[in-house]
Amino acid sequence: MSRLSYARTAAALVLVSGFFTGLTQAAPGAHGPNGEHLDGPSGTSRASGLMRLPDGSVNAPKLAQRRMGIRTQLAPVTAAAASVQLPGQVVVDPNAGGRVQAVYGGRIEPGPKGLPVAGEAVRKGQVLAYLRYQSEPFAEANQRSEASELRANRITAEQRVKRLESLEGTVPTKDIEAA
Repeated sequence: MSRLSYARTAAALVLVSGFFTGLTQAAPGAHGPNGEHLDGPSGTSRASGLMRLPDGSVNAPKLAQRRMGIRTQLAPVTAAAASVQLPGQVVVDPNAGGRVQAVYGGRIEPGPKGLPVAGEAVRKGQVLAYLRYQSEPFAEANQRSEASELRANRITAEQRVKRLESLEGTVPTKDIEAA
């Protein structure tokens, strides 16, 4: 092989290797442009089925909507009432269960007929259970201190009334009545 053909071959190899090196540098590799992994599950992946989103809304894909018979229609622009009241009756499925939640924390105690079981018929106004308030130890201590302070104030006021009543002739009647 001549020196010239050897130089051409070497130059061609350098060009080809430089080309492939440039391609590997331009590829994103294992990370995306913001540093996220491309091979792992992404946070914005689209699920193929029904799913509840973290904000409480439900994602229903078109296929699931078609199966459930949900169709999108444009609503006509008309005057409508702000709310509509519909008569109804709440029927809880005994197989599904129900939940009653209190606004305040406490302890549940059974009503006069005991706690109802799933599927048992109840009527309006029936006492199902009692909710007994159960305060925190810190709140109980505050209540005890306020109660003792009020007791002390009452005793002081009673003593003042007795003292003023004993001085009935020297103290005006309006001061005794005010005490």
